[in-house]
Amino acid sequence: ISARALLGEALDLAVQRDAGPLARRAWSGLVELEIDLALDPEAAQWAWQRESRALAELGPTALERGGLASQAAAIASLRGDLGASEAALREAVAAYEQAGFAGRLRLVTTLERLAFVVGASGREQDMLALQQRARAAELELDASARAADDLASSADHDFDRGQLALLAGRHDEAAEQLERALIGYRQASGSESPRVAQTHVALAQVYDATGALDDAEHHAEQADAICLATLGPAHPLRAATLSALGTIALRRGDAAAASAAFRVALRIEQTRAGGGGADLALARSNLAEALIAGRELDEARTQAELALTELRAALPPDHPDLAYPHKALGWVLLELGDLAGAREHLRSAMALPSWSDVEMHEIAALLARATGPAG
Repeated sequence: ISARALLGEALDLAVQRDAGPLARRAWSGLVELEIDLALDPEAAQWAWQRESRALAELGPTALERGGLASQAAAIASLRGDLGASEAALREAVAAYEQAGFAGRLRLVTTLERLAFVVGASGREQDMLALQQRARAAELELDASARAADDLASSADHDFDRGQLALLAGRHDEAAEQLERALIGYRQASGSESPRVAQTHVALAQVYDATGALDDAEHHAEQADAICLATLGPAHPLRAATLSALGTIALRRGDAAAASAAFRVALRIEQTRAGGGGADLALARSNLAEALIAGRELDEARTQAELALTELRAALPPDHPDLAYPHKALGWVLLELGDLAGAREHLRSAMALPSWSDVEMHEIAALLARATGPAG
């Protein structure tokens, strides 16, 4: 019960902050709990479906696809459905084979599970063939493969702790954990893997939140270079790297560069979201701020109003991310001379929690302008 409560707490925090990787791992932990401890296939299936959706948003690696299929096999086994379990295990085997050495340890154990399921179905010759495959794969599993697997698991742990620390506003701890995760991911899967890029983005967010713009820019540029080299210019992760670069440009007073980055991020989100979603709304809010800084106030107001409408539809009313469109709309109304409207939205933004000290200082400065002698 305590494990379920801790996982639920991590999930609540991840959902509040749209921390996709953390949410996916929390769902995965709940799946494992329901499979291994509760032995409840229905509860496990419910959590598995949500893990699957969260993973689809991130662009799963071969290892993650294998893990998802392996869980599906365990759920089918709890239900006594050997056919479905076998099909899922074969899918997991294919994914782990695609992962190469990093997936070899999981491949061995999955082949052994598959052999057991096939044997339970009365196909002895097939079972023996799978056992031979498992032994052959085990022989190929050298020390470097085991080390890579351990490094990836350790890096996942460091990344999750870093994300939790960031969302709780513990920036020094977040930077330390994420830097460790970055080293681990590089050692496990190379310097240009999606997980490395994702960790660079998280580090850019940490350093931006504390005002360390040079460090933030370095990590954002590294993430964007990986995206362009390995994932393509329109990959969903690139929207995050461009948003980080645009935010840094905006903080440095380069409205034109910020607008250019945010417009590309918005196009990526529009393609991915199909016309809705929290990420799309936040991309609009980012663009609105850059447009305000560039004195394009009419378009800025339109984007900010759309962002607030879309985010209200996508998130609960007390969600921290609502602070961003409230800030953007308050700022543009301030520039347009609507001080009462500006105060309303800026106070709404101030009332919501934030993991970024810089954001809160900016909102407070805008609110001070809106409540000055002229207001």
